[in-house]
Amino acid sequence: KKVYDMMPLKYKQLFNTVLLKIALLSDSISEGEDGYKKWMKGIAGLGKIEKSEVITPEPIVKKMVSKLDDSVYENAESILLVNEKQAEFFVHLCEKFGKESMVKKCKIVPSSETTVFLMKKLLKTMGLNTYINNVILDLEDIDGDGKYTVNDFLKIENNEILDMNNGKKFDVILMNPPYDRSMHLKFLEKTIGIADNVVSVQPVR
Repeated sequence: KKVYDMMPLKYKQLFNTVLLKIALLSDSISEGEDGYKKWMKGIAGLGKIEKSEVITPEPIVKKMVSKLDDSVYENAESILLVNEKQAEFFVHLCEKFGKESMVKKCKIVPSSETTVFLMKKLLKTMGLNTYINNVILDLEDIDGDGKYTVNDFLKIENNEILDMNNGKKFDVILMNPPYDRSMHLKFLEKTIGIADNVVSVQPVR
């Protein structure tokens, strides 16, 4: 731990990513509720996975979800979770409303390619591996930088995103968007056009 604490930030992030991938490939995490809890505890201990990530703290996640009445989530047909890093919103919704319900309603816009890898393992440990292709949106590198990031989501036409939801607006969008260069405003403008309710973290300057 002393060596880790002395590492420059970029090496800590690389070290965390390597540990994460080892954990993801490991068979030591069993499926089911016990395995799921162990997995989430292990992921929380890794800290940031990518350099640019700002992990949404659990109290903030709960406060954001509570901005809408429980009935909104219970009656919703579709919920979009934008810029999920460590499944913060998905995990809380599953705990609050039941994974059997939420896995049929939620679609996830991952923050990065590494997060896609993470989400697939998470769903497997939750016993929801048959829903992987339905829950995790299959997005591509659109801006041409050689890898997928959540910023590619902004480049997708709104009608294409709605097509991923049977042509309908999402009932709810939850997100903690990137803030660099006022990106949060672009995400807010984007999501308002494709959802009836948007709950987002917005920085105060």
